[in-house]
Amino acid sequence: MYKKIAASLTVFLAFALIIYIAYNANNKDESKLSIIELSARKNKSPESYRKKLLELYETQPITEEGVIEERALKDVSLDEYNTKIEDILTEITDQSLKASIQSLAAFDRPILELNQEINSLKTMLENTTEYISGILVKVHKIDDKLAALNLSRSYKDLTNTYQKWSKQIQEQATPVPDRVYGDPDLGKFLNTTTDSDERNNQATSSHFVVLTFDDGPNPYTTPQILDILKAHNVKATFFVLGQNAEQYPEIIKRIHDEGHIVGNHSYSHRNYTLISDADILYELNHTNEIIENVTHDPVRYYRMPYGAGGQREMQLTQMTPVLWNVDSEDWKSRNEQAIINRVVATLLPSPVILMHDIYQESANSLGAVIENVQANGYQFVRMDEMM
Repeated sequence: MYKKIAASLTVFLAFALIIYIAYNANNKDESKLSIIELSARKNKSPESYRKKLLELYETQPITEEGVIEERALKDVSLDEYNTKIEDILTEITDQSLKASIQSLAAFDRPILELNQEINSLKTMLENTTEYISGILVKVHKIDDKLAALNLSRSYKDLTNTYQKWSKQIQEQATPVPDRVYGDPDLGKFLNTTTDSDERNNQATSSHFVVLTFDDGPNPYTTPQILDILKAHNVKATFFVLGQNAEQYPEIIKRIHDEGHIVGNHSYSHRNYTLISDADILYELNHTNEIIENVTHDPVRYYRMPYGAGGQREMQLTQMTPVLWNVDSEDWKSRNEQAIINRVVATLLPSPVILMHDIYQESANSLGAVIENVQANGYQFVRMDEMM
């Protein structure tokens, strides 16, 4: 009898062992799942989210250890990424898993946005042989965003590739102090330069010069400058800020009545490469309204703040853009003799001189600037006579 009981017990234990092994075999994968995924299964979140994540990432970004830090994004667009993430979040019922994926996406979206910016900039450069104004500003902004993201090793390809490309752009952009495209905050860069000897030889081929002033009117210095111009019988172009013209309409009237040109330098000196089309239009159109209400003549010329801009605002306005090729650097030196020396030393063929009617040093040096330029064989003309 004891033998029968022992045999029955042995059979029972053997059967129990088989069931235990089979159970463990069936649940082997589940034992390795993270707490997040176990919770998801318990709350009946569908498994399809894992397949969808693999459409966005090279490997599962959520493993047995939870959300992994060093994950690799696939080459997907930002729109595609956002659509799939929204689909995944709609399917998931477990709040813990949903929060993990939202956290994952919050970190990875800026990387895709940045990658999109880089690719857009590279495409822009590949499709043109001309220098794009404001390009270095865009490059430096991307540099700042890369630094702020503090990317892990999984994104090293993005940072390494960009940094190499960024270096090439800056090496190709040659600093040209004598052919200014913008002020020092944006970088004075062009793709080509003129040799100083060639520039001096060419200077004698054109004897007309245009004098321009930016950033006024100023209630103290602009009237002084107008007095000096009148004494020397020189006409100039004043690129005024709308906010200053609005405050001092009587000076705008005097500029116009004395035969000078009033041009548009924006309303508030915002960098056009950093604002929307609508904002650019406001800066231009509102300033034109202010000027034209005083002069009763249409504004024909405009100058971009910092010299930054190009094709975009040219498509938004019928006005003619005007830059410069001789920078007095009055904004930099704030020294009368340095201003005079700078203008004379950097005269170009058909020079367009940049000064500012908001500095006392500019007003003090103006008479000597005019006399020295004339002594070099140049004749001052209005902007519309040169163009």
